[in-house]
Amino acid sequence: MSGWWFASSASAATALTKAIAAVKPANSRSRAIVSPSRGNIGIGFAVPVDLAASVMKSLIETGTVARGFLGVGAVPITPDVAEEVGLPKDTKGVIVIETAADSPAEKVGIKRRDVILKVNGKSIESYDELRLTISELAPGSKVELDISRWRST
Repeated sequence: MSGWWFASSASAATALTKAIAAVKPANSRSRAIVSPSRGNIGIGFAVPVDLAASVMKSLIETGTVARGFLGVGAVPITPDVAEEVGLPKDTKGVIVIETAADSPAEKVGIKRRDVILKVNGKSIESYDELRLTISELAPGSKVELDISRWRST
């Protein structure tokens, strides 16, 4: 399971930071990316304000940042996969490809091939969206998951 809950891909990192390319040095005092000559090379980063606010609130209240964790690896469901698992082709969600040992997902019985459709009533269309939605919750929070369980025919 290592790597599933880290920004290990460009799409996962996008939810956490936004790269702003072609920043003109005259318009930015940022030294986020510094060239070997110690000058700005024209790339900056921005953190979404909602994420920054939640991190700040957690740091002020507890002195730490704790994020929710489900413990699944998942991929978006495609029309072909939806049909294979008995769902309409236009189904949106993610299909679980693995569950981490001793994780919250394993403890509540989430299994490989389950399709996660919603988290607390919010539709889920990608793994990154699932990961971010869960990580915004406090550890130990109760979560309502809408799941479709695959049944072989």
